[in-house]
Amino acid sequence: MKILKWILIVLVAIIAIFLVYSSTQPNKAIVSESIEINKPAKVIYQELVNFPNWGNWSVWSKMDPDMKNVYSEKMGEVGSSSEWTSENPNVGSGKQEVVELRENEYMKLQMNFADWPGTKYAEFILKEQEGVTTVTWTYEGSETPFYLNFTNGFIETMLAQNYKDGLVNMKSYMESLETVVENPKNLEIVEVEPQNILSIKDSTTAGQISKKLMELYTELSIYLEMHKDVKANGKELALYHFYSPDKVILEAAIPYSGKAKNDGRVVVKQTPSGKVIKGIHYGSYETSGDIHEAIEKYMTESDIEYIGPCWEVYMNNASEVNPESLETQVFYPIK
Repeated sequence: MKILKWILIVLVAIIAIFLVYSSTQPNKAIVSESIEINKPAKVIYQELVNFPNWGNWSVWSKMDPDMKNVYSEKMGEVGSSSEWTSENPNVGSGKQEVVELRENEYMKLQMNFADWPGTKYAEFILKEQEGVTTVTWTYEGSETPFYLNFTNGFIETMLAQNYKDGLVNMKSYMESLETVVENPKNLEIVEVEPQNILSIKDSTTAGQISKKLMELYTELSIYLEMHKDVKANGKELALYHFYSPDKVILEAAIPYSGKAKNDGRVVVKQTPSGKVIKGIHYGSYETSGDIHEAIEKYMTESDIEYIGPCWEVYMNNASEVNPESLETQVFYPIK
């Protein structure tokens, strides 16, 4: 009896020590893993919000290629979901549902597992810098009773490795995809011939471009009046050598025919020739910055080298049409 008493005391002591230890451990499993992927955030975001695509990189899909999946009718919105069933104990069965979205930045999932009580959450956080996106994948488990807190450490270790492997798979898959560059402004790459022009180069500020161009076109008109054998032969245009809010270096120009020569500030030259990206802006000159931004973005995403200067051709003017019908053709010389 004395031996049994001591055995009981030892067992109680062991259990007490175990419970004390367990109570000092975190009451939920927390995992966070990150990786850099050489793709824009919007491309990765579209991959994440479309659950059928997860088979391209998911660790659990690779563990059980025969896993059965059922998807909600709509993807990419709050409430979108996927359910899976697997006989592999490392995969199991469950459901995940989107509970929060921020386009190209963030997705939060609520997860429930058939043989694992409680609601869990996962997040995907995307942060892009110069075309490279840091993807962070997090997990937050449900709270456990204090006597089961010790299990959270094992769960964290197991999931951390799965998350790392999944992110490596995602990186490999995403970077193998051909990047499709959006072209919402219907830009085109064309070859242009040089054009004889009369030009005057000057500088101004971004807010005074229209005023400065009017002054320079007036000066060019005076040149034409003084040189009767030289005629205007095309639409007015402007070349841009440097642009910032505080300083813009530009040239006002008019195509011509005849025998022209330099005179004062007026210079006889030609527009650039060769390969260019061409875009067309319709509307007020004040909003023409949109087409320039679209071209510059297209060049960056397509890895196209700009050799400058760019120029605008004004196909009509405010005295002929309403502001919304103004047409400005924009050309960016490229290699």
